[in-house]
Amino acid sequence: MLDAAAEGPPVANIIWRQGSSYDIGLELGPFRLVAMGRSFHWMDRADTLRRLDTMLVRGGAVTLFHDTHPDLPDNAWLPEWRALLGRYADRSHRDGLAWVRHEALLLGSAFSELEEIAVIERRHTPVAALVDRRLSLSSNSRSKLGDRAEESPARAGGVPGPHGDRWAVTEVVATSALIARRP
Repeated sequence: MLDAAAEGPPVANIIWRQGSSYDIGLELGPFRLVAMGRSFHWMDRADTLRRLDTMLVRGGAVTLFHDTHPDLPDNAWLPEWRALLGRYADRSHRDGLAWVRHEALLLGSAFSELEEIAVIERRHTPVAALVDRRLSLSSNSRSKLGDRAEESPARAGGVPGPHGDRWAVTEVVATSALIARRP
């Protein structure tokens, strides 16, 4: 994420930092906005929200970004791809846990006024990007898979069937921002 931010044009008043949710505190703030891209599920979410409550100014917000694939013909290849990824996945991080959705945690926090905004787009995605993307999933991360992370699902059968060419697929992606403000 930091590499992607560095590639973009400089933006005034934005500081990009790498760290853990346990590293955040008053010394970093105050902020008007804290944005998290596909990372909140890795954190002690309740603790993170309590910490952010001390750092955000009045009217400040927390924004969580995520994406989904709508059930559309362009995404017909996705169930087979997910099944292939499932053969590599380590699901132990959620075994025995009652997962609480982000929205439920936010509604019970200081940031309980929620709004969601989405953009839906068609993309031509290289298979190599799909393989790399899987490593950003908690069940397929390098830390979970260890040596198995280097095993490529593309080599184990690639993108299924006639839904994509050998090197790319077409996908429709809904990218959403969940904006959580103080009431």
